[in-house]
Amino acid sequence: MGAKFLCCLPLRLGVLLVSIVQFILNSLVAAIIWYSLWYVHEKSHEDLSTRTKIWTILYGVIYSVGGIMALFGFIGTLRKKFSFVNGFASTLWYLFFVEFIWSIIALVFWFLEPKDRFLRSCLNGAKDDQKTIDACHSVFDPEHINSAGVIAGVIAVFVIPLLLQLYGCYLVGAYAKKLQKKDMDRNMILTTSGGFKYTAAGTDDDSRPLTQHDGLYPYKDTNHSYGNNGGHHA
Repeated sequence: MGAKFLCCLPLRLGVLLVSIVQFILNSLVAAIIWYSLWYVHEKSHEDLSTRTKIWTILYGVIYSVGGIMALFGFIGTLRKKFSFVNGFASTLWYLFFVEFIWSIIALVFWFLEPKDRFLRSCLNGAKDDQKTIDACHSVFDPEHINSAGVIAGVIAVFVIPLLLQLYGCYLVGAYAKKLQKKDMDRNMILTTSGGFKYTAAGTDDDSRPLTQHDGLYPYKDTNHSYGNNGGHHA
């Protein structure tokens, strides 16, 4: 029994949904990244460091490629084209590892970063707005941030998308293998029925029956057979 989407739905339907969601998410993230770079360069008085620019551009390229490959995956799923779906599967795995590494780094920084720094940063931007100050104390209070509920929520924010991404990799990879097998079976059928004519092999001495010899040998003809009247008599 082959792989199914959500245990009972067609695998192809799952791949279509994965490609649509990936196209929307990757395109949205890429658009936000490129717009942010443009805004900082054109509108903001502050400039990004060279390292930040490089990393931002790198992520922009990654998610842009992810959106394009998701579109190819959608088209390939509709047309049942192995090369498109296989390329989409490879891109999904690449994005999964990128997001996995980024999630680990983000979680490490979250746990190592002094929690009062978040509160100070929020208060610096609040100025004299009492509502904003109260919101900063409510959200970024060190005791609140260190609570088990907040920690579990932060971990879930990173883990759940990774699990969904991993499931998408599994679905698309399974469908790519299914299409590859169909292509191989189709090529095998075309090869075996491609107009080759059967030619009977020639016969030789080894292929003839030993009990039905068709050649002449002494005493086979009537004159030399046993009991012939023309033979010698005692």
